[in-house]
Amino acid sequence: MQSQSEENIVTVNINGLISKIDDVRKLLFDRDPRVGIMLETHLIEDDEDVLFDVEGYNVVNCVSDSRHTGGILFYVREDVFHAEISVNVVQRKRWMMAMKVGKGQGRCATIVGGYRSPSCSKKVFLREIEKWLGDNLNRFEGDLIVTGDFNIDW
Repeated sequence: MQSQSEENIVTVNINGLISKIDDVRKLLFDRDPRVGIMLETHLIEDDEDVLFDVEGYNVVNCVSDSRHTGGILFYVREDVFHAEISVNVVQRKRWMMAMKVGKGQGRCATIVGGYRSPSCSKKVFLREIEKWLGDNLNRFEGDLIVTGDFNIDW
């Protein structure tokens, strides 16, 4: 049974992960979520994994090509089953990543993390995310949770 203090998902726009990794480690240690989603990581392909590792968590990374915008990173607690479903980066303005995550007793959920750069048209973003979700719908399992920083005032 899940304790009252255990959280399932924590989502943070970190705006540059490497410079804030100590804060992220503290957050994950203190709150112990099953999944931590870091948005706008500014991580690029050349970054060493050791720079953003967190003890007790596996990492799935969707890199950016810029140290100034974008990127998503999922921290999944080591005791939680997970599998990458889809990663999508469009025109360096939109990042989407979907993960299948175990909920216990053989049940899974699909968690989608997304980030939209303010330079990406809201109309285009909404149209593209709808299409991307539709294209991947047959790959999703269980509950569908979509979280992120879309830079849209709803």
